Order: sequence, then structure tokens, then C-alpha cells
Amino acid sequence: EQYSILLPEDSAIMHFYGPPVTMHPLSRDVYYTTQRPKIGSAIVRRHAEDGRVSADGFDFGASLGAISPDGRRMVYVTSKGTAVRIHVRDIASGADVGDVDVENAWNGIAWLDNRTVAIAQALDRQSLVLWDVIEQRKQIPDSISPRIVLQPSSAGDGKTLLFAIHDVFGSTTERDVYAWRNDGSQPTLLVENAQMPMMMGKDIMLYYRGDG
Repeated sequence: EQYSILLPEDSAIMHFYGPPVTMHPLSRDVYYTTQRPKIGSAIVRRHAEDGRVSADGFDFGASLGAISPDGRRMVYVTSKGTAVRIHVRDIASGADVGDVDVENAWNGIAWLDNRTVAIAQALDRQSLVLWDVIEQRKQIPDSISPRIVLQPSSAGDGKTLLFAIHDVFGSTTERDVYAWRNDGSQPTLLVENAQMPMMMGKDIMLYYRGDG
């Protein structure tokens, strides 16, 4: 669920890790999380035009960036102790325009549409939280809780989320990939014994087979 790539010893960035690596839909610039020993994480931007890497105004402690489908906003996560906060940034101005406190966000964040962010908390009765970044309002879908949701991603239609559900049956665990629409309906099983779903284009879904 995470990866790490080491860079040369004299590199200003020690290494980067994920998920996610997120690409701006228009500029094709790539944003990802860096990690520096004894300092912490930060989000940086790799410019597609010339390969330049810049901090782009993100402070250390920021991670897990995700860009909205229209390219106007980015959400990212900061934490201090046990407190976790999700911020939304206007990309054109570089200004943060909202934030919300959550229990945790390390199981994944994803845009459902251009104003709604899905946050996988993996907690009883609040496993998945939807945050409207315009109205600054949270919603907890009753049709999913308290099942454990991991790795949400958009299906690309602005209405459907893909995610893995982690079920525990005694000493046995299972992860399966589901699709879900925010209309009160139950999640629909897509692939058994799978996780980490992601759409490639309109018709192809990638996923990882297994629960490891």
C-alpha cells in the first residue's frame, strides 16, 4: 500500500513515498510527498515542463495530496500528535481555503466530484466520511458504516466511488473491491479478494489481487 524510492545521496529530497502521487489534469505537473530525516514530510511539485521540483508553498508536515478533477483544488493532510486535519487549497492562488478535523485519514482520501472529498477513517460508525469543501460540511453515509473502508478512488463519473472493504470474520479477514453511489444504496461487489481499485480511462479498472 506504500512504496519508497531512494534518490542520490546529495539530493535535496531524501525520498518520496505514497500513496498517492497526484497529477494535475491540465499542466500534468506531479505532486507527491517527500520525507526528510529528523524534519518530516512535505508535499512537493515536479513541473512537467522542465522537471523542476518546488515546495510550492507546502510546509513540513503536509502529506497525501489529491487534486480535484477540474484541477482547481487540492486536499492534503496534516497531523500533530493524535490530531488529524484535512485542508483544501486553491491551486491558482496557493491559499488554503478550508479545513476539517477527522479521526484519521491514513486509509485514503479521494475526490468524488469537484466539491466532495471521501475520507476513509476505518472507525466504527464513521468508516467513510464525505466532506463538502464548499459548504464545509461532513456527511457519514449510513449505507456503509460501520464496515471498514480502505483506499477510496473516484470512478470518474462524479457520482461513484470505488474502494476496498476490509471484513473480519473471527480470525479470518477479507478484502473485496466495491462500487458505491451516494444515493443511499448499498455498495456493489465488483471483485473478491482484491483491493486498491483505480480507474484507467472510462472503461478499465486496475486493482491489486490479494489482501496483503
